[in-house]
Amino acid sequence: MMKVSVKIPVRQILDRLGLGRSYEAQVYLAKAVRDRCDKYVPYDTGALRSSATVSKDGGKITYTMPYASRQFYEKYHHRDPNRGDHWHRRMLRREKQSLLRQMERYWKGAHQ
Repeated sequence: MMKVSVKIPVRQILDRLGLGRSYEAQVYLAKAVRDRCDKYVPYDTGALRSSATVSKDGGKITYTMPYASRQFYEKYHHRDPNRGDHWHRRMLRREKQSLLRQMERYWKGAHQ
């Protein structure tokens, strides 16, 4: 019987993909989602859309206007049928495949 030991540099692989301690890939994805959601966020003056921020680790997108949660969670009808409540779901229904391709390009090194 032969014993084989394989060392896999998991931390280095994760760091290279932006999935390690830097959160680079997660931040990239969160910013891409935020940007793609722009055309689905209710729009009057643009204040709500402009208030979107991404957390340092990319784990959260926050809209800071006082009325943001009401427009997000409650049924909201906008004159533009693409805009309204739960705008991230609206975006994903229409742009999920494109977003996945964008992330694939990121991981293949197009971001460097």
